[in-house]
Amino acid sequence: RTSRYEDTILGPRGSKSTVAIAFDYPSTWTAFKNSVDVIDGNTGTVATVVAAPAGDLDSKAFYNCIFSPDGKIQRAGTPIDEFKVLSVRDGVLPGYKEVAFKFTAVSPNSRLIDRRAVATATKVGDTAYI
Repeated sequence: RTSRYEDTILGPRGSKSTVAIAFDYPSTWTAFKNSVDVIDGNTGTVATVVAAPAGDLDSKAFYNCIFSPDGKIQRAGTPIDEFKVLSVRDGVLPGYKEVAFKFTAVSPNSRLIDRRAVATATKVGDTAYI
C-alpha cells in the first residue's frame, strides 16, 4: 500500500523557478510537515528531493551535488564522511537516470555508518531534480 506526495517546490537556491513534483511512498512512512521529506520511523530511511543546477546526468561527477557540504542533506544535520557513485544508468522512463551510490554517514555519537542508496534524477529546464 502506498501514499502519494504532490506539491510544487522551488528550484536550486537563488532560483525563482518552481516545478510540480509527485512520488509514491510506502503508507507506513511519515511525511514531514512543510517539507518534501518522508521517513520510515522504524529504520530512519528518508526519501527527499534535491534540486541542483542541471549538469550531465550521465556523469558520475555531477552527483557530487547530492552530498555537497552546503547542500540539503548535510545542512539537515547528516554529516557525510565519504561517498562514491557506483553507477548511473537509464531510468524506467525516458529522460530519467537511476543512480546507485554508497556513503558513510557520521552518527551523533561520531560512529561511522555505511549506507547504500538509489536516486532517480531528471532535468526540468536548467534544473536537475534528484
